[in-house]
Amino acid sequence: MIPAADATGTRDSSNDEAALVGLPPKFTSEHNMYARIVTALNARICSEYAFVATSYQSDVVNSGGMYSTRPALELTKGDPALSIAPDWSEIEVAIKCKPDTADLFSYDALSDDVLNNELRNQIPESQLIYNCQHRIFQLMVMFMGDVARLISIDHSCVLVSERILYRSNPAPILELFWRVDRLRDTPVRRGHDPTAERIAYASSLAQKLRCAAAWQYGVGYDYPRELFEKLLSLSWPWWRLTIPCTLPDGSETKRKFLVDQPHTIDPGAPGRGTSGYIAMEDKEDEDGGSDPQFVYLKDSWRILHPDIDEEGKTLSVTAPPLHEPQVSSRRL
Repeated sequence: MIPAADATGTRDSSNDEAALVGLPPKFTSEHNMYARIVTALNARICSEYAFVATSYQSDVVNSGGMYSTRPALELTKGDPALSIAPDWSEIEVAIKCKPDTADLFSYDALSDDVLNNELRNQIPESQLIYNCQHRIFQLMVMFMGDVARLISIDHSCVLVSERILYRSNPAPILELFWRVDRLRDTPVRRGHDPTAERIAYASSLAQKLRCAAAWQYGVGYDYPRELFEKLLSLSWPWWRLTIPCTLPDGSETKRKFLVDQPHTIDPGAPGRGTSGYIAMEDKEDEDGGSDPQFVYLKDSWRILHPDIDEEGKTLSVTAPPLHEPQVSSRRL
């Protein structure tokens, strides 16, 4: 579960016993637990990442996390370890604190069905992170009373470590954060999708998106552009997605698409993780200011099975075929 370490030496574990020794025997609230644990973690381990706790609000999902860039609205009451809200597009490893909750992953207490339902209810952060980031998997550390678990989540399953008594044995938790810190230059090993590139809002790619959103088509064909413009928001990350595809002559190539906020999102981290985008194809010889071409891009973890046809083949044999004006079906 813990990403393998690069050839950067080994972690100094001589002070592990003192890492979380200053934590109180009992936390007074969820907010207090986040603040105390995050403050302790910031005192050691990471050189490039910071730990931030969400300021407690009862009507939103609360989560701490390991960030490479601090959330914008930080410094609640002058405390650099607190933030007004999590930034789901930037969080690297989520931290969940439940001061009065028993170990949710004890098979002695829960059946498999009940456990799966509890997981969906107790870690909504995983869905929010998948909504805002393109990931193969994500990591989380969940503190529950006096125990903790390391958790790895992808669309097929949830992997959970053995129970960790983190006050007396913080080593597994410190090792996870230390290794993630050393993998800052290898995002794939931290769970990021290598086919997705984050677009900076001030970049030339972002300008292509803005130009496409402002382009005016003739009457009757402006609805894709209008929807694209509506979804283009600075409160959501923008991406360039690279998709390998097969041309009609059988040759292989890659196409690139610029996307903003998803048009549709399949709820729940378990499953196919389907998202739908109003996407603009990124062609290097175009600046986005001339007749941008919009497509509907479906991003899904498809089942590979010899008895199941690929979705592109299914769309190509519909009756009548999807070749009416303004509609095309091409397998990507």
